[in-house]
Amino acid sequence: MLALVAEVVSTASNIRFGPEPYCGPKKKDSGLLEAFSKRVRAMAGDLALVGVIDPGDAVVFEGDSRECGSVLGEDFNESFTALICSPPYPAEHDYTRHARWGSHFLKR
Repeated sequence: MLALVAEVVSTASNIRFGPEPYCGPKKKDSGLLEAFSKRVRAMAGDLALVGVIDPGDAVVFEGDSRECGSVLGEDFNESFTALICSPPYPAEHDYTRHARWGSHFLKR
């Protein structure tokens, strides 16, 4: 369902995003099935990759990524391979708008 909603919003719909959402030209054939299949394969690959990671190696820090030094602390001397940040980002881009449109499709 997650893959389908993502593709409906990004591939099949004529929803476009500028400063505000708007409708683009109507689509006759968007290639939804091919895009959906590709997304499902990518998601399955991601899940397979995560399945081989030893969670004992993971350390989670919660805090503001703009203040990494204070979040990690003075004694943090290790390297890291990933940093994941969640919105809101200090920019004028609304990262939640795709999720909002996906929620509209799920409600119907």
